[in-house]
Amino acid sequence: MLGFGEERELPADCSDPVIKRWGHGQCHALTLALHRRTGWPILTLHDSGVTIDTSYLEEFGSVLHSGVVHPDGDFIDIRGKHDPEAMERIAAYYVDEDRSRWACVAQPREVDLLECMDRHDLIDAAIFDADKVIEERLLPCLETQPGMTAADAERIVHDRGLQAMDPSLRMTD
Repeated sequence: MLGFGEERELPADCSDPVIKRWGHGQCHALTLALHRRTGWPILTLHDSGVTIDTSYLEEFGSVLHSGVVHPDGDFIDIRGKHDPEAMERIAAYYVDEDRSRWACVAQPREVDLLECMDRHDLIDAAIFDADKVIEERLLPCLETQPGMTAADAERIVHDRGLQAMDPSLRMTD
């Protein structure tokens, strides 16, 4: 992966062009498509060693990867559904452990967040392609138990301390 002057070796599963594109290039478009479809919170992986001077992200560092939080608390990206332990392995694909930081973003600022990460990812064609990938690969990950809501996902994020929730940004069902 190339980013902010640092080159990292891609994981072996990137021999799959779908994983390479949506896990190491256009994850933000996929995240936005997942969020729009489900309303679930967006979770972003940051490199705390690299700061940026764009909007409110400065305190978190650069954004390297993103996905959504399922109402059961697992993280979803192109590789599927991941528990918290697997999230640490995912982080290692992108940045050294001592520099990684997961942060959750509540709406309505998630669109601003994604737009300031990779504007090229947000063209209509990328969102359309992301919707097709969700249909083809990720639908089983989006299944929930009866009664599970976006608010359940938000509570899990809050309970894990991934974000100090601003009441003005709280998601509603």
